Amino acid sequence: MSSLSLSGNTPLFHVNDPDGDLMFDPKWFVGGFALGGLALIFSYDVRIGTTVGVVLAVLGVIYLSFRFWLASEPTSEREVLFNRFSRSSRNRREARSKELSAKDGSDAG
Repeated sequence: MSSLSLSGNTPLFHVNDPDGDLMFDPKWFVGGFALGGLALIFSYDVRIGTTVGVVLAVLGVIYLSFRFWLASEPTSEREVLFNRFSRSSRNRREARSKELSAKDGSDAG
């Protein structure tokens, strides 16, 4: 995982691409078709094309705001590892307590 940061450890982009197929992410296809459609509409009528362009820009700003400000992504690799370790430890504790309670229940009978 690599990240680009403007200041401190606040990430601007998170790139988690283990296979190296970031180019084939569906958002690029959707964006490409949207721009192609915009070009076709713009060549048909400038006013309609401008309107569609503004709508696409607004949708892009909304997408970016959700992506960067409202997404709850870990801020560092350390935090990712810490969260994974905590989740794993919690699962082990729960499994162990269930195992012990089942064992105690079978001994009582």
